[in-house]
Amino acid sequence: MPGPPVTIGCAVVLTPGAGTDIDLAMARMREMVAAQPGRYFVPAEFENADNPQAQMASGEEIWEQTGGRLDAVVAAQGTGGWISGVARALKAHDPAIRAYAVEPAECPLISEQRWGTHGVPGIGDGIIPPNLDLAMMDGIVTASTAEALDMAARLAREEGLLCGPSSGINVVAALKVADSHPEFHRIVTVIADTGQRYLSGELFGERPDLVEVRKEAGGLQIEGYVAALGDQGPTRGSQNVFVNRRIVKDRTIAHAIIEAYSVATIKERSPEVHLFLRIAADRVDVNVHPTKAEVRFLEGSLVHEVLRRALGD
Repeated sequence: MPGPPVTIGCAVVLTPGAGTDIDLAMARMREMVAAQPGRYFVPAEFENADNPQAQMASGEEIWEQTGGRLDAVVAAQGTGGWISGVARALKAHDPAIRAYAVEPAECPLISEQRWGTHGVPGIGDGIIPPNLDLAMMDGIVTASTAEALDMAARLAREEGLLCGPSSGINVVAALKVADSHPEFHRIVTVIADTGQRYLSGELFGERPDLVEVRKEAGGLQIEGYVAALGDQGPTRGSQNVFVNRRIVKDRTIAHAIIEAYSVATIKERSPEVHLFLRIAADRVDVNVHPTKAEVRFLEGSLVHEVLRRALGD
C-alpha cells in the first residue's frame, strides 16, 4: 500500500471531514505522536500557552499606537491566541476596555453550542480552543460567511485592502459592535491575511474563466489571475493590480495588458485581471500620485515586457 504523498520533504496526511472537523485532524496527530514519541515537534497552537503570551506584544503595540484611546477590540477567535493575548495586555492598562471574540453564524459553538459548516477558513474550526480565554471576553459576535465575503470584497474595492474572509468577518463584527455601542469612539480589529490565496476560491468563487499566471524576470515577480485569452467574452472587466502590496493604477501596466490581449484576440481588450507585482523598492516610486494610486517604474520597458509575456503565455 503506497504511503502518504511527499512534497518538499514532508508527508501529507489527510483526514476525513472539512474545515470544521479539525478535531479529527488533531486526533490523528495525537495518534502519530503517541506511536513514535520524540519524533515529532508539535507546536499545539490551540493549547500552547506561549501563543496568547506572545500575542500580548500585539496588545502593547495597539495600546502604544492608539495612545491608550480605545474602547474595544474585536477579532475572530481562530486559535484563541491573538484575541486572548491582546485582551490581557489591553485590560492590564485599562480594565474598562472591552474584548469581543467572533465566530461564524453557521458554527456558533461558543454562543449557541451549535456546530455547522461555513466558508471562513481559519476560524470556527469545530472546537473551542483552550487558548481562548473566555474570562477575558465581554461578548461573542457572530457573522455569516456571506457577510464576511461581501466585506472582504468591499475592502478590496473601496479601501484597496485585498484581504481574506477572516479579515472580512473581523470588520463586519467590529461594525456590529459599533452599532450596538454608540458610546464607543474607537474600536480596533485586525486584517489578518492577504486575499491573494482566495482569488479562485472562497473570496471570488470558482472562476473557470480565470487562469493563474506566474512570471519572474529581471527581479520582477508577477503572479495572480487573468481572464482566459480568447476572442469571446467582454472586452473590459475589473482590474486589480498591486505593486509591492499597494493597489495601483499605472499606464505602463494598463498598456501591457491591452497589448497582450490585443495580439492574441486581434481586437483591443482590457479584460479582468488580478495581479500582484513585486519589485525592489528602489526600482519603483509608489508616491508619484498617492491619491490617484499612480506609480512610476524606473524601468518601464522591463515591466511592460514581463507583463506582456506573462499574459501572452
